[in-house]
Amino acid sequence: MHYQDGANYYMLITNSGDQYGPYNSLRPFYIDLSNGTVTMQHNMYAPIMFDINDASYYVDPNGTTSMNISYASAYYHHSDERLKRNIKAIPNALEMVSRLRGVTFDWKRDGKPGAGVIAQEVEAILPSAVSELKKGEKSVDYGQLIAPLIEAVKELKSRNEALEAKFEAYRAAHP
Repeated sequence: MHYQDGANYYMLITNSGDQYGPYNSLRPFYIDLSNGTVTMQHNMYAPIMFDINDASYYVDPNGTTSMNISYASAYYHHSDERLKRNIKAIPNALEMVSRLRGVTFDWKRDGKPGAGVIAQEVEAILPSAVSELKKGEKSVDYGQLIAPLIEAVKELKSRNEALEAKFEAYRAAHP
């Protein structure tokens, strides 16, 4: 289904007789016609799937399969300072990152191996990076893990520079 209101072009995939109607605040995908910006809402679910192995679309009539697959050469997140308030550097980022656990695992749905984090563990450390899907499953906005990593690297750099300065001072005092 698609709809254009003059400012935006909306596309929505719904089941026939969807309780939310064809166009409402749950519009998952739209294009701003004034500048071409494409917006995709988070936690979107649609029973239409794309099978990358045989390059075909199929419908899950029971609504039992949920996948979020997207491919692009780049993903951009709104980050303009004019869109934000209460901006602060992340304190103790190294400690925060040290509490995160990177893991490898096998997906239950197909046995394929993966690597990442556990949403429930991230939620305890950085709740804004986790959202809950309508079936109770949790998902992680991996983009939100980047800022703590940047600040943690800066903390490590500062510590390293201090150690190097101490070492050079020691070496100069003990030729």
